[in-house]
Amino acid sequence: MQVCKDMIVVPPIGAQFETPEFLAEIRALLDEAYPDYDFTITTISKFRDDSFVLIPLLGSVGGEGSVLAAYPDMTAMQEMGNLLFKHIIGHHHRDIRCRTWPQSVPGPPSHICPGG
Repeated sequence: MQVCKDMIVVPPIGAQFETPEFLAEIRALLDEAYPDYDFTITTISKFRDDSFVLIPLLGSVGGEGSVLAAYPDMTAMQEMGNLLFKHIIGHHHRDIRCRTWPQSVPGPPSHICPGG
C-alpha cells in the first residue's frame, strides 16, 4: 500500500499566522524537511483554532480502475507537527499545539505535539 504524501497544513488563528511571509516561511520549512511531500497551506478550514492542523489527502477508493487509498505515515505526521511547534515556539513565542487528522478514533483532530 502506498503512503499518503499530500498534506493540508492549517496554521493557527491569528493575524500573524496569515501573512504571506509567514505562510512562505512555513512552506519553506516543510519543503526543506520533507522534500518528498506536497503541502497545501491554507487558512480556510473548519478545524482552524489555536493549533496547527495537519490533514492528509487520502485519495479515494472505488470506481473503475481504482486503487486503495493511501494512508498517512503517522510517525512522519508527528515529526511534522513537532517541527512546526518548535519553529513557532523558537521564533514567535506563542503557546501553539499541533494536531493531525484523522486519528484512529473518528472525531475532530486531537492534539499530538509536542512529544506525541
